[in-house]
Amino acid sequence: MKLASYQLAYSDGQCVTDIAMDAGYDAPDAFNRAFRQRFGQSPSLFRKCPDWEPWLAVVGILGNARSKFMQKAFTPHDITIREAVSTPVAIMEHRGDPAMIGATIQRFIAWGKATGA
Repeated sequence: MKLASYQLAYSDGQCVTDIAMDAGYDAPDAFNRAFRQRFGQSPSLFRKCPDWEPWLAVVGILGNARSKFMQKAFTPHDITIREAVSTPVAIMEHRGDPAMIGATIQRFIAWGKATGA
């Protein structure tokens, strides 16, 4: 959503539907609802006249939480380099409504069983 809000505010050449799809939504209306719920403005209104105050209230919380865990200064003594054997990794991307992630997981499990992965 953070990237989508930047695209809305600064990328006039990209339509809202494309931004919604890039953000992983299957339909623009699902993106519109989620965006409005999170930032208090529709994507179209945000594009015309972004209200950054509610946006910062949402996004700023995440930045503040992250900075609390990253305040320690690390020294070379804090780092350990370990050799590891290469491990094959399989990835299935989920695009769309987050509520539908279960279906993606089921397809991934079925693929793993079918291929012996």
